[in-house]
Order: sequence, then C-alpha cells, then structure tokens
Amino acid sequence: MKRTLAVLLSLLMLFGCLPVTGFSVSDGAADGNAAAFMRIVHLDCGRKYFSVEEIKGVIDMAAENLYTHVELAFGNEGLRFLLDDMSVSVNSTPYSSEAVTKAVQTGNRSYTTYSSGELTESEMDTILAYAAEQGISIIPLLNSPGHMNALMDAGEALTGTTMAYNGSARTIDVTNETATAFTLAVLAKYVAYFAEKGCTHFNLGADEYANDKYTTGAMGFGQLQSNGQYDDFIAYVNNAAAVIKEAGMTPMAFNDGIYFNNVTSSGTFDSDIAVCFWTAGWTGYTVASASTLAQKGHKIINTNDNWYYVLGNTAGYYNLSRAQTGTKETACTTVLTDSSGSVTPIGCMLCIWCDSPSVSYTTAEQENISGLLTNLAENNADYFKAPENSGDEVTLTDSATGIAVTADKLQTLTVSPVTPAPMMDGWLHSVAYDVTLTDLSGAPYTGAAEVAIPVPDGWNTAYLRAYVQESDGSYSRIGGAYADGVYTASVPHFSVVALAAIDPTASKTEQITLEVGGTQTITDKDGNYQNAPLDNLNTSIATVEVKGTTTPGETVETTLTSLTTGDTIYVKSANGKYLGDTTTTQINWVDTYQDAVQWTVTAFSNGSYMLEYNNTYVCYPQNGRSFLITSDYTLASSRPLYFNNASLYGNRMDWGLFYTYQNQLGSAVTITETAAVNQTEITFTGVAAGTTSVTIGNTTYKITVAEHVETLLMYVGEETSFADTSMEYTATNKDVVAVQTGDSKIRFTALAAGTTTVTTASGTYTITVIEPNFTAPDYIVADHATTTVLHTRTEITPEQLKNGAYTSTLQVDVGNTDTGHKYIFWKARVIDRSQTEGGQMFEGWHNSNGTIDNGDNECITYDDKAYDIDALKYDISTKQYYFRVADTGDWKLLNYVNYNDHNGSGTAPNYGHQLILYYMISYVDVEDKASINTSDWGGEPKSDRVSIIFQLYEVTNDNYDSAVLLEASEEEHFANGIKVIATINNPDYEVVRSVIDYDNIEDVVYDGQITVIPAVEPKQPCTVKIYIRKKSTFEVKYDWINAPSSETKPSDATGLKANDSYTVDTKYKSEYTVNDGAYTYTFSGWYLDEDLEKSAPATLTINGDVTLYGQWTRTLNDTITITANSAEKVYDGGALTANDFTVTYQGNDIPRNNDGTYTINAVKVRIVATVSGSQTTVGSSTNIVNVTSITDNEGTEYSHTTKNGTLTVYPKIVVEYYKDSIESTSIGTENFQVEMPENGNPLYNIGDEITLSDEWLNKHKPDDGYQNGVQQEPVPYVIKSDDNKVVIRVLYRPAYTSLTIHKTGADVLDENQTFLFRVTGEGDDVAVTVTVHGNSFVTIDGLTVGEQYTVTEITDWSWRYGAQVFTTTLDAGNYEATATGGITVTLSAEEAKNSVTCTNTRTVPHWLDGDNFCVNVFASSTQN
Repeated sequence: MKRTLAVLLSLLMLFGCLPVTGFSVSDGAADGNAAAFMRIVHLDCGRKYFSVEEIKGVIDMAAENLYTHVELAFGNEGLRFLLDDMSVSVNSTPYSSEAVTKAVQTGNRSYTTYSSGELTESEMDTILAYAAEQGISIIPLLNSPGHMNALMDAGEALTGTTMAYNGSARTIDVTNETATAFTLAVLAKYVAYFAEKGCTHFNLGADEYANDKYTTGAMGFGQLQSNGQYDDFIAYVNNAAAVIKEAGMTPMAFNDGIYFNNVTSSGTFDSDIAVCFWTAGWTGYTVASASTLAQKGHKIINTNDNWYYVLGNTAGYYNLSRAQTGTKETACTTVLTDSSGSVTPIGCMLCIWCDSPSVSYTTAEQENISGLLTNLAENNADYFKAPENSGDEVTLTDSATGIAVTADKLQTLTVSPVTPAPMMDGWLHSVAYDVTLTDLSGAPYTGAAEVAIPVPDGWNTAYLRAYVQESDGSYSRIGGAYADGVYTASVPHFSVVALAAIDPTASKTEQITLEVGGTQTITDKDGNYQNAPLDNLNTSIATVEVKGTTTPGETVETTLTSLTTGDTIYVKSANGKYLGDTTTTQINWVDTYQDAVQWTVTAFSNGSYMLEYNNTYVCYPQNGRSFLITSDYTLASSRPLYFNNASLYGNRMDWGLFYTYQNQLGSAVTITETAAVNQTEITFTGVAAGTTSVTIGNTTYKITVAEHVETLLMYVGEETSFADTSMEYTATNKDVVAVQTGDSKIRFTALAAGTTTVTTASGTYTITVIEPNFTAPDYIVADHATTTVLHTRTEITPEQLKNGAYTSTLQVDVGNTDTGHKYIFWKARVIDRSQTEGGQMFEGWHNSNGTIDNGDNECITYDDKAYDIDALKYDISTKQYYFRVADTGDWKLLNYVNYNDHNGSGTAPNYGHQLILYYMISYVDVEDKASINTSDWGGEPKSDRVSIIFQLYEVTNDNYDSAVLLEASEEEHFANGIKVIATINNPDYEVVRSVIDYDNIEDVVYDGQITVIPAVEPKQPCTVKIYIRKKSTFEVKYDWINAPSSETKPSDATGLKANDSYTVDTKYKSEYTVNDGAYTYTFSGWYLDEDLEKSAPATLTINGDVTLYGQWTRTLNDTITITANSAEKVYDGGALTANDFTVTYQGNDIPRNNDGTYTINAVKVRIVATVSGSQTTVGSSTNIVNVTSITDNEGTEYSHTTKNGTLTVYPKIVVEYYKDSIESTSIGTENFQVEMPENGNPLYNIGDEITLSDEWLNKHKPDDGYQNGVQQEPVPYVIKSDDNKVVIRVLYRPAYTSLTIHKTGADVLDENQTFLFRVTGEGDDVAVTVTVHGNSFVTIDGLTVGEQYTVTEITDWSWRYGAQVFTTTLDAGNYEATATGGITVTLSAEEAKNSVTCTNTRTVPHWLDGDNFCVNVFASSTQN
C-alpha cells in the first residue's frame, strides 16, 4: 500500500507546477524574537458554516489584537469550502467536478442539518484578499484522516468503496488504498489553490483517529498500534505533508498522533511538520512530550487547550469561564508537558471550536471571542507587538533620474541613462537605465528588487511594459504596475532596466525564461484576451493560464481645497446640484454635471476669484442676497467670489449693521471620467526543459524552460558549480568564464569582466563577471577562538597563499582549558560582518551596534551569512584573496576587513568578511580511533551547572548491548547545555549511533553524528554516548588546490575493502605541467596529508578512507603562443580563409614589427608559420596553424604552443514577397542576412528559428485591398545544415473574400423550390438578393474581410416553409442572431469559414407544387 501511495503522490505533483513560496520560521523566534512569533486564531468553520462577513469579523478581531494568522478549519467533519473545479481522479477513474461537489454537499447535509452552506472559490478569494489588507495571513485546515465525516461520505458515494475505519463515522481506513488515494487527491486540489494564493502553512490535522469508535483508553491510535497499522498512519501523514511541501508550504498537524504512546519503532514522521501541541493526553491516552517532538526536529506551535473555547459552551469542559481563565493566566510560551521550559515554541494558537453546529453565532458570542483574543494578547504583551521595521528593507533614490530601488540591505545606488535607448518592434517610446547597486558589505547587489521608474510626459500609461537586459544583450519582459506617474517593475536581477510604451495594435515578441516548476505572471494591458486560443503551445514544456478582466469606467469627483488661475471646475451646491447654463442672469442649478457648465478660474492677488464661461461671469450683487450671471467684466471683477474651506462664497455688506455676511455658492469640484480597462493576466509555468511559443492578443511569447535558471554575479577568479548532468553546453561569450562539465556538475571559473549565457540540456546560466571593487590588504588576520574566547590572532601573507593552502595547515596550538582539557582545531569559517552585526564578537568586544555581546556565537551561522571553508589562496594576477567553501569546491572572493588592529576596541565594521579558526574542547580522546569534542566549556560544580559525562564505545555490527566502552570522561559541569558535539574519528572508523541519555527527560537517539542544535538541552544532566564501528568498505578521494581551469580532478573510488590494493592516479605526477594562458602550472604530486609532507606511494594498501591531496604552483610561462586567426562571413559561394596568426607571450599580445619580427623580452624574434583552412558552405571548420621556425640572431631556442582558429560561414537569408499566390511572380525581395552586421549582433545559424516581425512582413504590402503579409510554412523556419541560401516567402492575400449561403430542409417534393435571401452590409453599402434552389448553395464574391453582413430569408416567397434556423462555421464571437430572424456575420480572411446555413421545415403541405426557374448565363465577350 505504501508503494501505491508513493506512486499516487508522484501523480499528485503533476496537478500543476505550483509557486514555491516556501516558509521558514526564523531562528530568532526560538530566541524570543516577538517579530517572528506566530500568533494564530483558529476558527472551526468546518463543523459550522460561517459567512464571508462573519469570517471578516474574526479577521478584524485578530488584526486589532496584533495576531498574525487566522486558521480556517474549513474541512473539519463538515467541508464548508468548495472549489470551482472539484474534479479528481482516483485509481485512474475520473470524477467530475459536479459529481464531487454534489457528493460533498450531500455529506454536509448528512453530517448536520443545523448548519448549511459552503463558501465558494470567489468568496474565499475575497476572504484572502481582505485578510491581506488587514495584515493577516490565512492558514487553511483540511483535517484527515479523521474528522472528515462529509468528505468520507462523499468518497464512499463516488467510489462505491467503504472507506471508514472499522465503522467510524468520521475516519478513513489508512490501510485502504482507495480511501487514502481519494483523500490525498482532494487534499492536493486545496493545497494547489491556497499555494497559488500565497499561503505559507497548511494544517493537515491528523488528530483523534477514530475516537468516535474507540472511546476509552488509548482509543483509535492505540487500536492502530495494537493491530500493527500505525506505520500506515505514519505513511499517510508523511504523504499528505509531502503534497503540502511540494507546493512550497509548511505542513502542520496536531500533536496527539505524532509518536503516540512514545512509539518510535513504526517509522519516522517528517520533521518538517510543525506540531500544534494542544493536549498532554489523559488516562490511557499517552502522547509524546513536547520536548520529545522538538528533539525529533519538529517546530512546536503552542496550541494549549487551556485557551480552548467551544462556541456556546457554558457547562462543558471547554467552557467560556475556563477559556477566560486560561487566556489570562497561561502564558503563550507555556507548552503542556514542558515543565522545565526547555521547549521554545515558534508561535501560539487560540482555538474556537464549534462542536455543536446548532449554536448561533450571535453578537454575544462575537464579544466572547473578542474578549478571549484580547485576554491572550494583553497578558503576553511582549509577544503581541506591532511589527517593527527591521531596517533590512531600504529604498534608495537617484535624484538625477528619479529612479527608486527597494530591496534588503542596500548601501549605494548608481543610475546611468542608456542612450540611445533600445527600440524593438511594437515599441513607440522607450527609456533605459543601467542600474548598479551595492549591499552593506560594499559588494555588488544583483538580487531581486522593486524599481520605480518615472514615466515621461505624453506616454500612454495604459500600454507600458518593463524589461531587463540579459547577458546576451536581449531584453526579457518583467512584471510591473503603473500608479501616480511611476511604473514599478519587479526586476529579477540587475543590468539595464528598460521601460517602453507599446503600440497596442502592433505585433510584438516577448521572451519568457522559466525554470522547471517555476512561474512568471505578466499583465498585458492591450486587451481582454480571456478566450485566446493557445495554438502551437506545447503543454508538455510549459502551461499558460489566461485571465482576462474588464474593469468598467467610472466617474471620479474631487473637491478642491485650493484654486489657481486656469483651473476648470464645476460648482456643486450643498444639496448636490451643479451650476448650470448661463442663458439668463439668474443662477440655474441642474441635477447632473453633464448638464452643468465648466467654469474657468481667475485668481486675483487680493485673494478673490472670478469664474468665467463663454464671456459670462458669476458675481455677487452688492445689496442683494442672490448670485447672478453677468457679461459685464467690470461688474464681475468688482464683486468677486472668495474661497475658503473648499467653498466658494460672496461677501455681502449689511450697511445697517455695518457687518459683512458670507453667502455660500458651493464647493469647487473636478470630475474625471475614466474609460473601461481591459487587461489580461498571463501566468506561465515551466513543465519540462525545452522551447515553445504561444500568441495571445498581439504578442507572441517565446518560452524557454530549463531545469535550472540561474542568474549569477561572480568576481574574476571565483569558481562556482551546480548540479547538472549535461556534458555539452553553449556559451554566448567564451572569454568570460571557463566551463567544466562532468561528475553530474557544471563548474564556472570567472576569467574576465563581461556577461555570458551558458546553456545546457537542463540549465540556463546567465553570468555577469566583474572585477573586484576593492583593494586587498597586504596581509589578512585569522582569529583563533572557541566561540567568544579569543585565543590568539595570526597574520597570513600573500606569500603563504600564492599557491593555496588548506586551512588545517593554518591552525596553531592554543593550549588547554583551565580544567586541563585540550583545545583541538575544529573548522575554519568566513563570516559576513554585514549579516551578523560585525561578525563573531569576543568577550568585551563591541559589535556593529556598538554593544558588547558576550553570548555571541557565529560558529553555527549559515544561510550565506557565513561559510565553513577548507582552503585559502592568493591570486597574483587579480591580487586578491579567495576562500574555498567546504565540501563544494567553490571559490569565493575574500573581502577581508580587520577590526581595529587586533584589540577589539571601538565598534566592529558592518561590512566585509572576518576569517576565524574555531577550536573545540576535547573530553574523550582514544588514539587512532576517535575523540568527543564540544563547542562549549565545562567547569567546576556550581549551583547553576549540571553534570554531563561523555562515553566512547566501539560496537561490532549492530550489537549495541555488547558494545565495548573505550573511554569515559569525568563528570563535567555545564550551565547552558552544549550547542555542538562533534566526534572526530580516524578514517577507518565511522560514528554509527549517538545517544543523549538524559536523567530527567526522554533520551534522544541519532543514527550517526549528533545533528540537532543544541546537542544537549540547557539545565539537563545526562550522559553522552558515542558508538563507533570499524568500516567494512572504504573510499579514496582526490583533492587539490590552485588548479588551472582546464584540468579535472581524477575520479574518486568507493567500495574498497580492507587490504585491497589501489593504484594512485598516474596522470598527475610530480612536476606535471600545464600551460594555461600566460601561466605554467606545475603539479606537486599526491600526498597523504594537507601539509603536503607525506608523499603517497604509487600503490596504497587500503585500511581506511584515504584523501589524496595535491597543489599546483603557478608561474608566468615562457611559452610563446601562436594562434591562427578566426573569421566569419555570410555565404556568398566563395571560400572563406584567414591565413594570418597572432602571437601572445605571458598573457600579452605581441604586435608584429614593420620588418615582420616580434619583440619578446627586448629581443627581435622571427616566427615563420603557415595557416591553412577553408570553409565555403554553411558551417564551421578549423583553421590550422603550423610553425616552421622561431629564431633570433643569438640562436636562442624558444618553446611554443599553437592554437587553431575557427572559420564560420552563416547562411544567406532573403525574403521574397508575393501577391495573391505564391506561384505568381515575386513583387519584391529584401536582404534579411547577406553580410556581417556592423553592430556586432549575433547572426542566424544552423538550428536557429526565424519568425518574421510585423515590420518585415509588410515591407512590400500593396497599397489597397490586401491583408497584412503572412510568412509561409514552415513557421518558424529552422535553419538546416545544408541551407546555404534561405528564402523565406511572404504572401499578401486579397482583403476581399466570399460568403456562401447553404440551404437545407427542402422537401423532396420541392427539389426545385426557390428560396430568396437578402444580404446587407452597412459598411460597404451592400444590399443584394440571391436565390438558392432546393438543398443547394450560392456564393457571393467581392465582400470585405472584417466587415459585418446580415443574411435574412425572404419568407414571403417560400411561404410553405417556416421555423428558420441559421448556423455558421465562423468562430464564436464572429456572429450573432438578429432580431429579424437572420444572422449577422463578420467575415474571415479564411474563405472556408465564411459559410451560413439556413435550415427550414415545410409547414404547409397541402398546395400543389409548380416550381420552375431559369438560369441566366453571362458569357464573357472578346468585344467587351
């Protein structure tokens, strides 16, 4: 059954490639960082239906009380959320969406009649969007394999299979293949939906298995274990978790079923499952403790049932009073079963349950829930805090261009406008900027960022698109949005960023590059293409989802608070009317602004205003109380209006009271009408490596999918590698990186500044190489430390590293601890100071925040913040230091920054790298076998310390009970546990088991080394037992440093037995040399140690693992390199030759002197060489150089090497244009590719595809009466190896077409019955009557493509026939039925589609027939 589940799981992954938005909880949460602490409200909306508004209310409560998540248990006994597409396939049997939907609804009704209803997908979309607006994340919960009454009923009804476990009403049988397959298939549907919406967690439930059937003691889980079925439960939970993880989400589950009754022998649960710890169990129902689960690697979410509330429960166990007490008195970090406080949860969850669906969700209940949320928040104020700005995200703005860039940890921004800006087919305008960023360390930043680009005046903002330049110079479309004069683009990497205004009517081509499983979504604002046919798309390579939307236009009214001369406004009265026409002197108010007048403002210096329209003015009479309209400017200017608090008014003087009154006219408003917005959201998903294309609207998208899509920034001298099984590759610029393939890897060595794209069968790598932007110091300093204790510091010079050095050779003897234990070298690290507040701080040192952190520990920091390293080198050509990342072979630039002359005073820098060698304390050391070492110190007994003993055992086979104790330490005393325990063993031994034997809590057992951090929990006395075993098979590995990029290490050997003989690699012997560019590399030979002191014999007798070490010494070589020239051209029928050569010496090109000699080391040298090679047809061949002699006047002998060149002939490509028929005479020819381009752009070659652009298609388009040109098949044209001259043909078809009217339904008695049809077309002023005899047809020529024509039958003539039905072969959207009973069609350029059929039924059978007709034949005449 487990194999079946595994197969099913693989199939489920094919539902779609989901966006990977993986979630990981920051380690800061475990250290008490409130910002990372999840604060969750759980709502049981599965048993009981909650409306959208009711759920919004819960979200509001959560947001108001500073919770971070709301968990919607939509699938909990009831299933209260249905997708639009509920179709599933189980055991190769498909079940339609309608069938599944009805089955679930029936299951809900069977479950309870007290609550009914299901949320729709649209309603859930609304809930998710609303939650996001409130800053709340949604966690979905679909409980299985228990608590699934409605879904299990649905599954049984659909499949006809009993799914229940031993008669349970709510739990499936996990040993039943159909039951598990159905449930996982449904789960995958919901997982796909919520992953697409950006949810990061999904709760799979997994609690209270069949507890309705087994109601006492160990209940359902106990039944599984007693029946030997608990391993099936574990398999099911892991498979469900795998579905969730594959979608990029974190799986969650309740705790009671995870290692129930502390049983660990039935299997291992996926440790990525975050456990919601809700119960400590009860009599007979024993659950694994929280500390046990944490030690198994599970994150813990504190779901303490002291906070549980069952809606409406006043007297039961989970009643309101109990919950109120719990939320006030139980801290959010108090986890059940964890009395010692050793477990640090990553979050807490307060649960609202609806065990009784009949209970109403009243206002009082809403207030009860709100009170509980508030209690927990107020009583845990240190955790319920508003999020603070971490300072990581930074926005930098370039004042000259207005470009703003937002990303994490930026330091500088440089923007250079690109002139001229690039232009492509379909672009009307464009601007481009070369954007360069640095991070806090001063290194170039090339990651993703949001870039805000000001939009130039006059551009149509409805048709904007953003692009980023790739390494080959092409531009790829990227997503973005326009608002308030700025277009904000999501830029995946940095080079040139372009913004273009698009011609919405022009045909365009866009490049989309995806990784397998990756997605990219863009918005096309050219139109709504919801129903666009996805012709030519190869869905085995990529899928495309098209969502077209139309947003109706709206009217926006804005009340002004200030006025300036030239403003045009409407005046709106207090009762909502608008100031109208000016035909009378009286003020006229109208109901709508469309009937009102738009006034022009003149502002006077004294603060008064005049309103004018068509030389009439609004003014206020001196003694009257009403405003009036006048054409007298003098009068109006003497009685102006005033404006204050958004209101226009006039001042009237009461002479009797000598008081000025303000009479209100109305407010000043502007009214803007926005047009309807049509746009299309297009989502591309990579399925498998390959290329395909699709046309949507006016744009053709060329889609490239690769197993890997990587964008790299490398410094010259760096090396990096990726998993890639390909052996062959292509590179757009071979001078930028050296490429090695083999051993299922591809390795890049950065040679020179520039960009290149390397493509393999499974990967696309876009690489930018830059020169280091800083000067390396004269020496670097290594800190030697045990966490915060600095033992010493040593200087390391370029001389020491010029040929590389293993870091183990840089260790020093740092002595013993105060208690006499020896310090031993552990590992070397490079730490990024910008990511770690200054790096590893030592006791009394100040970090980059200016504070002393005596508890700092960077020995276990990863995630690109720090690296374990195994070698260092200094490159004499780049004059930079480099470090090798351990276990990868990758070399990175070392940007070493010292800290105040070794004394640690002042404040640590927040940029650059720190180099540190860490040492551990050895507590057990058995010579020639193994040692047990820790990152932390023990000491003398004290009240705040606990005892820890270390024991080393040797075991034979798996006989742990009879293991031999080799050595044990004395009692050591530790205050805060132990972060890391490392067993360093001799190469003929291996660590097979590690046990933390706690005195007070459950033991922890590891297969092999201890991998969990901390290795030992704080304040827990224990014995650490390490078991080693003599290996049965061994391996030989090769390792070297400072190697030339052209050389590949020998392959490792595995599976060797004791006393086997092994022959050491014979190719790379001592003094073996390689010339690589300007350098000669000389190999040291193979050694048995990293100090390169113990030479390896030619043959090894194997008694343990062996690593053979080597080193290359690099010197400038004295070899002259003679390289045959390369050449290329477009095919012209003649031979291509290049008979000259170039000379280089020690990396420099040597020019030829006027007398034909070359000056090398101040000596004139004559070089005689011949170059032979020729290429006539399309393709490439080698241009071979042969050296005859190299001489000077002194008779000196010179060593030399040769390099051949390449001769390449590209195909000649022309485009021929034809009218009406491809068989006719060409009306024009254009040279598409006939000579080498001056701009250096790449040419089309064998295997390339050609699809002509709109511009090329219409270069010879006839003026009138013809459609746009169409490239003739094959499209795209793929250049073949024998294509010396390629001719691509373009055909212009007439813009005129025909319409055929078919008649069916004529009775056999009326075979000559005449039917009359009227054809009208408003655009062409067409009105013609045609006849059809019996069941035949008539064709009308000379009609216009794209015009509408209406066809109706004249039924008065064929009066015996009625009940007309018109049909057509035209595509949907190109026809509609008319009110008169006919049909209106829009004619296609494809004549075959322009067909209308009218079907009649004879309804009057009683009259005699006498039909006859005559056919007029109009013959052509030679006279006329």
